[in-house]
Amino acid sequence: MRILYPVTGWKNLASFEVDGEILHLFNDPICPWDRGTYRWQEDEAGLRIETVEDACSFGLRAENLSRGPWSSCRPPDMRAAVSDAWSKPPECVQPAPDSAPSPTTTSGLSVAVYPNDARRSPAPPRVVVGANPENAEPPAGVVISHDRGVIPYGMNLILWEGGTWAEAAAEITFEAFGVQFWGPSTMGTGRVLFDGHEIWRGVAAELGSSLTQYGGYVEVSGFAPGRHTLRVEHLDLDGRPLTVLFFGYR
Repeated sequence: MRILYPVTGWKNLASFEVDGEILHLFNDPICPWDRGTYRWQEDEAGLRIETVEDACSFGLRAENLSRGPWSSCRPPDMRAAVSDAWSKPPECVQPAPDSAPSPTTTSGLSVAVYPNDARRSPAPPRVVVGANPENAEPPAGVVISHDRGVIPYGMNLILWEGGTWAEAAAEITFEAFGVQFWGPSTMGTGRVLFDGHEIWRGVAAELGSSLTQYGGYVEVSGFAPGRHTLRVEHLDLDGRPLTVLFFGYR
């Protein structure tokens, strides 16, 4: 369970179990020894939670959870997703299309977002540079830099609270430069900057999905040849990390 209240910036997370109409919450880092018990029901307004017993944070967690209905950013079933029976709440970020890239223009640059793994797209990058230079040495002329606190994992770099950025810099003669987000459904919010200018911002896991992996490829083109830097930054809006798989050139 993850919660973000954007008005005050309050964040919380916990494990949960559902046993019939009873919901149990535990492993909350604010009150790791307290176990909350609630009754839940779902109706047209959303998910309603009634407190049975919860001493976490002097009862504040129970007060927050039970004050009003909770809406979902996911349809109750796939049939509802393709019909008029369900509409996504306005607070939810709309995902990118599943097929064609969505181009935008920023300061004369052309930016496209490809769902899923760009290596399997109709126009894959010709050069792929693993984000983690410890396990995938970059080619000559390409420099991968990152915050000291990032988490290296195979070819990936995981950006989170302790390490919030990674970037690739090179003398570019290619026509396009991009970065691949590819990881679990729990990936959060980030942004991509080209030479210091923001060209994309969003929830990485909502770019696309294939089997158990989520994400997409953000690509910029329309720049002059020369030395350019593509930087990825984790935005700690909901406590979820970012997984960067590779940088690419096309």
